[in-house]
Amino acid sequence: MGSDRQREYDRTTGIRNWNSPKHLAIVLLGQLRAEEAVRILGENLTYRVKPLVGGYETQGIAEQFPAARSLAQIGNPAVPAVMEKLRRTAESLQRHLYVWILTQVEGRDVARFRVKKAIKDCGPYTTWKANLEAAIEYFDNEDLDLAPPEEAESTEHK
Repeated sequence: MGSDRQREYDRTTGIRNWNSPKHLAIVLLGQLRAEEAVRILGENLTYRVKPLVGGYETQGIAEQFPAARSLAQIGNPAVPAVMEKLRRTAESLQRHLYVWILTQVEGRDVARFRVKKAIKDCGPYTTWKANLEAAIEYFDNEDLDLAPPEEAESTEHK
């Protein structure tokens, strides 16, 4: 009965339970720098939570997208998988998050260089090239750390 009330509260207020087992597991994988979890974290990249700090919703990617933060904490071992996903995604939210992860791991300039090099290496794969070229635009965004608007896909109930 209590969990039904909590679900109803979450649904009506729009605040997702940021202390859910799923959220805490994702955070722990990042803290442990669990390289084995890169694939599963990528699958949960758009899982979004709305943590409250001092009664206000936080606006940062690191707080709202725990899988993105965990991939950034894993660091260099996650970069090849992030680059592969960045090549293949045409979805703007995922692209934004993957660019954010790369900038957290390597810094903005090195990450931009890596994506430009990947564009040159695409060869005949025009879809991959188009996806990477679209990603380059995100590096110029000064507010890269701010989470995109709420219309983002949520994997909360998966």
